[in-house]
Amino acid sequence: MNRIQQRNIKIKKLREQGIILSEIAKKFKISNERVRQILLLPKTNWTNYIVNVVNVKYCKTHKKTYLTSCQYCKIKKEYKKRINKLADKFLEIECQRLSRPDRRAEIVCQRKMLIKYLRDKHRLSFLEIARLLKRDHTSVSSLYYKN
Repeated sequence: MNRIQQRNIKIKKLREQGIILSEIAKKFKISNERVRQILLLPKTNWTNYIVNVVNVKYCKTHKKTYLTSCQYCKIKKEYKKRINKLADKFLEIECQRLSRPDRRAEIVCQRKMLIKYLRDKHRLSFLEIARLLKRDHTSVSSLYYKN
């Protein structure tokens, strides 16, 4: 258990014994308001809290720490599962070919057809289609609604 948590437990015990806030604040060299805030903290099982803090997971991809797992990686995995379910080799090749920065009319028309297919048939969001085609979701949505 770290120092602050031990201090918080001691403050709660002193308050339960009937010692007033100002005396507790002087003893721990903190303000009365901070003592009040500590007393309002929910009563948790500190051992469970420590276990969660010690088992912090670090995501190397996003360079952040999480208590359970990286939410962005979880979304990415779910997204890949959805794409893999609907994507056969032909669709995968088409997505790779149409994700290139090519603005020829025939390529744009094929890209538009693919977007309509993915949106209508497989009910993918514009964001998912945009990630698949390495585009911005606004450009995908504007291409979808274009006549």
